[in-house]
Amino acid sequence: MKITMKMKNESRKKHVGWVEARDPRMKLMACLVIIAALPLPLGEGRGEDVSRATSPHPNLLPEGEGAFSKIAGPRDLLRMYGIDRDQFSSLIDGRPIRKDENELLLKVLFRLRNFRPIDVERWARRNFKLADLVKNPDANRGEFFWLEGRVGAVEVLQLTGEMADRFELKQYYRSEFILEDGQSAAVVFSRTIPKGVPKKGPGLICAKHPPGRSGKLNLVPFSASAWGMFLKLAGEDAEGREPIFAALRIGWHPATPLGELGMDVGLLDDLADRRHISAEEREAFYQMLSAAGRAKPGQLHRESQKILRQAGKGYKRKDGKGFSVVPLFNRPAKPRGRLFELSGTARRVLRIRVDNPEIIARFGIDHYYEMAVYPDDSQDNPIIFCVRELPKGMPTGDDSRFGEYVRVAGFFFKTWGYSAQRGEELPEAERDHKIQRQLAPLLIGREPFWYPQEKPAENTVASAIAGGLFVLVLLGIWLVLWLYSRGDKRFREKTIAKALVAGSGESVSLDDLGLKADGTPDFSALEQAPDEGPQSDQSES
Repeated sequence: MKITMKMKNESRKKHVGWVEARDPRMKLMACLVIIAALPLPLGEGRGEDVSRATSPHPNLLPEGEGAFSKIAGPRDLLRMYGIDRDQFSSLIDGRPIRKDENELLLKVLFRLRNFRPIDVERWARRNFKLADLVKNPDANRGEFFWLEGRVGAVEVLQLTGEMADRFELKQYYRSEFILEDGQSAAVVFSRTIPKGVPKKGPGLICAKHPPGRSGKLNLVPFSASAWGMFLKLAGEDAEGREPIFAALRIGWHPATPLGELGMDVGLLDDLADRRHISAEEREAFYQMLSAAGRAKPGQLHRESQKILRQAGKGYKRKDGKGFSVVPLFNRPAKPRGRLFELSGTARRVLRIRVDNPEIIARFGIDHYYEMAVYPDDSQDNPIIFCVRELPKGMPTGDDSRFGEYVRVAGFFFKTWGYSAQRGEELPEAERDHKIQRQLAPLLIGREPFWYPQEKPAENTVASAIAGGLFVLVLLGIWLVLWLYSRGDKRFREKTIAKALVAGSGESVSLDDLGLKADGTPDFSALEQAPDEGPQSDQSES
């Protein structure tokens, strides 16, 4: 998150909180705060390993690492930015925000960008009673509260000229909040509101307003949430007091499978397709991964089947038996946050380790699984699924022989542009210029259904016949060898053994062996051969 301070002259410096301190030591400390808040370059990644130095909110250090280890709450941090108790005491209860109080409101909205989500969630009070704020508002100014309910009306407020430049804000919003109990009301000022909230009538409304004009947005009341910093109480009588809060954003929880799982769907407004997951998009990625993990086993599958029955032709395959991948490739902005279920061969399944302690602490996610699934209608293009867990026994891998058939339901996140070739695999001179990017739809789910590869069924009859033939062949070989050895034995017993008279010392004639000849020698072959006589050496020469 980039923080820039635009100062053109000394008259403008007095309006910015961090230069209001007259003590030089406070000025030096404020400068160090601004320097610490500047983010370092963030390399490519999928959100799985983000160090504190490259965090989008690096302004707070862990305990024991410098001056910020003494920060115990939001008012301590605001004091470092020059917003102290004296400025909060200038807010007068019993009336709406007046013009003389508006500058403090804008300072708070400006500085809320520097609070880390993990600190806001840790400091916020989740269960509070309006009576507690009414009883002692001074003790609660500058503290965070978790707000849930419905937003009934939204007013857009414009800033122009110097004020817009100082606070880097062209417009902000005033939302009338009906809290969850249905009886208490509150006013929340925020930097942004969701862009996709329906208006009263057909179509959608963009959360922008004509420049220079203020007015109410004609929105349908919507389920909302906010991390609000309490400022003051409006209303003249004690019974009609309405608390006024400042918030970075208003969360939106529509009546969709994703919104009902607690996801702030408004975080999907500013996702950039065809790029890697940036630091600004990491919050949306992990909120969606956390929401998918809260689903019950099989819940996303059942919800996807309901959606499929009601879906139009553009979201169905031609045979009507499943979701089409065409919208994911051709119209990525339209189905963002929508639930799909696809089947195909997973040619890559990898376990991704999460090392960021902030993500682990906030969402309880220390790993997830990335799957490259190839449906039969994707023309051999992968669909990337990130899931919280795998079925028991399902293998992981990414070699050329790996392939597991799966069916997986997930929410469409964005068209992800990831490196198709690692930098070290390229020549050194080309690494910075020729990193190829592959585009793939990225969806987030809970777990896949796995169809293990079944072993071929054994034919017992054929196996028995083959086994019997093998045994017969072995018996035949054994019989031949046995007959041969038996003849050898007889020969030794009747002939050779007679010549082996142990210790006799006498020679035995062949006549004594009892060998029978067929007759006298036959020299007939010699008579038929021509008698050429001896040849001299000269004839050869």
